[in-house]
Amino acid sequence: MCGITGFVDFSKKITQKELSDASLKISHRGTDDNGYYFDSNNNYTVGLAARRLAVIDTSNNGHQPFITNCENYIIVFNGVIYNYKDLQKKLKELGHSFKTNTDTEVLLKSYIQWKSSFLDFINGIFSFCIFDKTTQKVILARDRIGVKPLFYSFNKESFYFGSEISALKFYSSNRIINKNALSLYLKFGYFPTADTIFENISKLEPSQIIILDLKTKNLKKEFYWTFSNENHTIKDDDINETIRTTHKLLKHSILSRTVADVPFGVLLSGGYDSATTAAVIQNQSSNPVNTFTIGFEKKSLDEAKEAKIIAHFLGSNHKELYLNKEDGLDIVKNLGSIYDEPMGDSGAIALYAAAKLASKDVKVLLSSEGGDELFGGYKSYFFTLKWYKYLKFIPDIKYLNNIRPKLTSLLKKQTQLEFYINFNCYFTDEEIDHLISHEYKFIIDKCQKDNLNTLLEFDLKNYLPEDLLMKADRSCMICGIENRDPFLDYHLVNYVSQIPEKVKIYKNVPKYVLKQITHQYIPEKLMHRPKKGFSIPIEEWLKNDLKDFVISNLYNSSIHNLVNPFYVNYILKQFYEGKKGFSKKVWILLSLKLWAAKHYN
Repeated sequence: MCGITGFVDFSKKITQKELSDASLKISHRGTDDNGYYFDSNNNYTVGLAARRLAVIDTSNNGHQPFITNCENYIIVFNGVIYNYKDLQKKLKELGHSFKTNTDTEVLLKSYIQWKSSFLDFINGIFSFCIFDKTTQKVILARDRIGVKPLFYSFNKESFYFGSEISALKFYSSNRIINKNALSLYLKFGYFPTADTIFENISKLEPSQIIILDLKTKNLKKEFYWTFSNENHTIKDDDINETIRTTHKLLKHSILSRTVADVPFGVLLSGGYDSATTAAVIQNQSSNPVNTFTIGFEKKSLDEAKEAKIIAHFLGSNHKELYLNKEDGLDIVKNLGSIYDEPMGDSGAIALYAAAKLASKDVKVLLSSEGGDELFGGYKSYFFTLKWYKYLKFIPDIKYLNNIRPKLTSLLKKQTQLEFYINFNCYFTDEEIDHLISHEYKFIIDKCQKDNLNTLLEFDLKNYLPEDLLMKADRSCMICGIENRDPFLDYHLVNYVSQIPEKVKIYKNVPKYVLKQITHQYIPEKLMHRPKKGFSIPIEEWLKNDLKDFVISNLYNSSIHNLVNPFYVNYILKQFYEGKKGFSKKVWILLSLKLWAAKHYN
């Protein structure tokens, strides 16, 4: 794992000092080593930099930027290639020699061997930049699911990129707010699509590769992979075979993510996803697996007791931390220092605390993002499946605008997916118009089928990479932890995406397939409990201990001229008068304010 950054400058104005400053800004992503590459000719200057967190081959051989002996190929790479040993063996058979045991060198040699098709051979999480001097091209890519982020900016004079947006400010001070992205943030609590909070900065989307031709200055973008949600034809008597195949793929994915030359651990919440991860690993290990969990005083959110029971059953080396109110509030107040985009997911607080706890003992942490999006675990899926079908019986009447905004948005004629999005939104379209007077653009496929897999596909392509995985990347990397994703091997994702709805929720049991796998390791009686999620008591904090902090930051605030202060005051008034449904709106605005105070002034 690393932090990477770099540039191509056709105007030849960007200096080595700016490259060094950009790299220093993301130094928390890799404290073990740092390196630079700088090359200049008559037409352009290229600079590459990396901050390394040594996990595979911890010797100096892993130094980046990595340069081949012929000096024609240079790479900076953030991530891990899980099948690098198999690839190295295959490449040796094809005549390649290796001077390191790193997955970085394997990735670069794979590019040299297979060029345009090389990513077909790669199984891992990554964002990288390759400078190919033989073709005068710069190639950047993000992994299939979008675990590792990469941001970039491109104009006629320059192209620059970085693992975090904060690194890019050293190449250009141009900071114009992207109103469309801001609208999407207010609606979703994260930034779907390629948009970021700034107009001139984009992010690579999952499975995207971009190629900059240094001779023509042409930037080409394309997708090298997509999963399918075309359902398998599965009869009732085939369900056990589906479970067996899923189990095999999941087990392989989990165990492949334990490959490391440093200690690793599992983030254990007490739910099915993390319990399965820990159980599979412990089942294959003679030594206790390191497990970590965060607890809360509020019983409705606390899973620490359940996690401890699971850990005791498995025999793991378990550590827990009860996040007290004072420490939690400190994290909230410093949110702008941890995240360089507004973080609408309050679960980031608990995840940061968990990563900080784990960092005392391990350098790699397996979380279990993706289980709900793959197997169908959220209550909102089943709310949509249950109630959307009645929408056609409700007449389209004019007085709907007098009803609460969210209910209005749900009663409008729309597709099932739009209904689901509006059910989950933080602010409705009407409220966004009051806040920033901007009509946003977000394209939704109107031809999608009305079924569970359509909802799962949306979350796998949007909510998972740009909220959950972005949150995990920031929370872990700032603590010097490499986060891994045992539910997101692309072979597993591709297969499970094609399991039909009737099997995923067989006999009306959410996550039926996964639960049958889990119960092969852990008795059902230990797992049978209501789903809680990895959440914090945000409403209670905002209403009580954080009240003065919230008021001082948001009351009469235009948040650096980004929103309407009068409507912000209305939101605060509704919340502190006890109106339902306003706590998340207050959090979204507070997070925006804390970000702006640190990164936009």
